[in-house]
Amino acid sequence: MISCCAGAVIRKLEIFPNLPLFWTDNQVVLAMFPVGSKYFGNLVHLPLGVGTALRQLVLPQFRGGVAGLNVINEAAAPALARAVQEMQAKRRKKRAR
Repeated sequence: MISCCAGAVIRKLEIFPNLPLFWTDNQVVLAMFPVGSKYFGNLVHLPLGVGTALRQLVLPQFRGGVAGLNVINEAAAPALARAVQEMQAKRRKKRAR
């Protein structure tokens, strides 16, 4: 978790582990691996948007014991996305040396 303060506002960014999902429209595969089962270690689940995935999958799995936890706002964070991409690019470059 990363925390910083800007005046009286406290901002936090918490990173959760990856949650690998699998989906297909192949009915034969879905008959053998229905929604909720595991396919090569990946949870079989319909595609979800980011906010829905956070509310329905991530928070219950990683913060299920927190009473009254609610998502109160969703907003795009393009600057955060760019910063993460830049950080990943630097790490890849460093490993390539």
